[in-house]
Amino acid sequence: MMDYILQAVVAVVVAWMIIKVAWFTIKRVATNVFLGMITYAVITEVFHIPLDMNIMLWALTAVLGPIPVLGLAYFHW
Repeated sequence: MMDYILQAVVAVVVAWMIIKVAWFTIKRVATNVFLGMITYAVITEVFHIPLDMNIMLWALTAVLGPIPVLGLAYFHW
């Protein structure tokens, strides 16, 4: 009986940790994409630098935030 209780406690702790990590990851990716979009809008509308972003650069934006957009802007400046 004690084994089942211990297994249930461990399962709940592991599930809680998985949910916490997944939430942090989703929140971080959403923040990075939002910052990338804001950076893209500022570079194209305020600084008038034409950027040709492809899907791979937007995927990098999800991971790295606005860094790929800034790098592309540097090469088109």
